[in-house]
Formats: sequence, C-alpha cells, structure tokens
Amino acid sequence: MIFSKRYAEALRSKQIEISLPTRVRKRLWYTISKRDDSWEVGFNEYTSHTEKTTTKFLHEYGADRLMAYGEGNERVPVDLEGFVMNEWPGKVMDAVELFYAQLKDPERSAFQTEANRILFEERQPWQLTDGRFFRVDSEFLAAEVLRRAEQLMKRSDVFAGALDEFTETRNDVTAAESKDAIQKACNSYESAMKAILGLKNGNASVLLDKLVAAGFLDDLPEHVRESISKGVLTALPTLGNKLGRHGQGDEIVEVPPHYGELALNLAASFLVFMIRRHTDLGDRAPDFPPPSDFVPAASADDDIAF
Repeated sequence: MIFSKRYAEALRSKQIEISLPTRVRKRLWYTISKRDDSWEVGFNEYTSHTEKTTTKFLHEYGADRLMAYGEGNERVPVDLEGFVMNEWPGKVMDAVELFYAQLKDPERSAFQTEANRILFEERQPWQLTDGRFFRVDSEFLAAEVLRRAEQLMKRSDVFAGALDEFTETRNDVTAAESKDAIQKACNSYESAMKAILGLKNGNASVLLDKLVAAGFLDDLPEHVRESISKGVLTALPTLGNKLGRHGQGDEIVEVPPHYGELALNLAASFLVFMIRRHTDLGDRAPDFPPPSDFVPAASADDDIAF
C-alpha cells in the first residue's frame, strides 16, 4: 500500500501537512537516478527501475501518463524527474516507495539508508522503513538523538569516559534516580569537552571559554558567540548546579523524573553538537587534538537508517 492511500483520511482532514522543499526533492531525485539501472528485455528494447516505477505508479492511480504542476500552476505531462520535482508531495513519496520496491538488496538497503539520511539532515518528519514512509514523532526523534550521541562517542576511544557516564545517565533515568542522572549527564558533557581540548581538569564554564577561545564557535558572528556559549551551552550545567550536583541547603529538594529525562536529552544534543563540530574542524583548530582515530561516517553508518 503506497503512502497517499495509507494516510488518505489524515491528509483529507488536514491532520497531516506535507511539505517537500525543492532542495529535498533535488536530493531525493539524485539518489533515485544514482540507483537507477537499465537492462535489455528484448531485441533493442530496454527498461529501467525508473521506467518500471512509472508504470507501477500509473497502474496504482489508473492514469495514462504522469502529470505535474508547470508554470502558471497548470497540469502538464512530465517524466519521472519532473514528477518528483513538481508534483504534490504525497504523490512524490508514493513514487519513492515504488522505486524502492523495484530494487533488490543490497541496492534497496543502500537507497533506503541514503533517503533517510537526506530526510534527517533536512529535518523532514518522515522515515522510510522497509520501503514505506512513516511519520516520525517527537518520541522517535528523542530516541534518535540518544542513539546518535552514543554512536558518535563509540567512534573514538577519547570519548570512552563520556560514553560510560552517558550510559550511566540512561540507566539512572530508567531507575527514576533523577539527581544521579542529572549529575552524570553533566559529567558526560564535561568529559567530552575535556577530551576535545585534551585537558584533565576544568568545570563546564572554564571548558566552554577555552573552546570559544580556540575557535570552536568561529562559524558564528563574533558578537553572538558569547551569548551562545554562556546562554545556550550552559543549560545543562545550570540544571546540574541547581538540582543535581551541589548541596541542597536546609531543605530536601525532590527532583521529579522528567528533569532527569531533560538532563539526558540535553546531554545527548550537546554531545552530538560538540563531537560533530570537533570532527568538522579537524586540523583547522590547532589547539584541539586531531580526531584522527574516528571511523569515517560512511563505514560507520552503513547499517543504520539515518
């Protein structure tokens, strides 16, 4: 069952809104064309994955030819590329599902992995799973950030300490030990920054200052770097200082479980940001130890959907 039929009622009632920006369409079409292949089916007769996709689409919709929106919002005949670039988003997603169905492994798995990477990078709320699109909700996205943080830390031994503390954070959240979870989330964040800087000591504030001084935020205008460093990247340490790490005074402070979950999710987001930024900088930031022991992303990501 293709996408539009599966979500027909939700689309009609506008419970689901779909948008596929031009950049996403271009990237999806490039992925389709890269995976396309042709073969002989008779004397001087050839077919291809894209041709079979078109045939299957026309059969599903009972249509004679592909149509899409042209200039002046008029419907005009198009080939599959024009269809992907100009047709209503739901039908484009139908075409992607049908193209997937024409492939065989390992091309099928590779196509799905690449399509999902594009959707993730472009912040589209959809995932292709076994050739079918499913809407990605906030719970899925939160789990994806946690998985990505762990994956990035596993690529390099220098983040072993941060990974161990992050794993303990997840265990404490599961056990509803909120204060311990908050403390260990902060520890994991600081351990990652120490690993990036090649330092053994320093609290979050000191470490962030050193990262800024070393050029970590140089891709931002100079007048906003301090605000990002002290206003955004200190959110987790602030949570730790108030609820998890220091003396609570003369009153017992009960910390509800959702604050432990907040600390875990903040740690995951900051760890992904820090490690990716460190990798992007490479040897352009001489004050950082080079990330030379990282596994290339292409080989590390082969078995995952994003």
